[in-house]
Amino acid sequence: MAAQHAASTAEPVVFVVTRRIRSGCERQFEQWMDRMANAESALAGFLGREDIPPQPDGQDTWTHVVRFASVEDQRAWFADPTYAALIEEVKPLCTQ
Repeated sequence: MAAQHAASTAEPVVFVVTRRIRSGCERQFEQWMDRMANAESALAGFLGREDIPPQPDGQDTWTHVVRFASVEDQRAWFADPTYAALIEEVKPLCTQ
């Protein structure tokens, strides 16, 4: 994937999202994360993601760190109907 972006002069972009999951929805949420990760991995300009689960120290949110090769790549994903559908799908699973 790095070779496809070697000629680009754009700066990479990182965005971070946190989500608090409703009790009892954890399994559905993990399945949703898999679908989101699969959709993102097929995108031009996608560089990677890290999903950080809640921590035993009291931090009770999932944190998602997602990287794109450029802000244009990120904006294209945010404008994609697949992204919109996945976001609507996850909303009932979250309290935040």
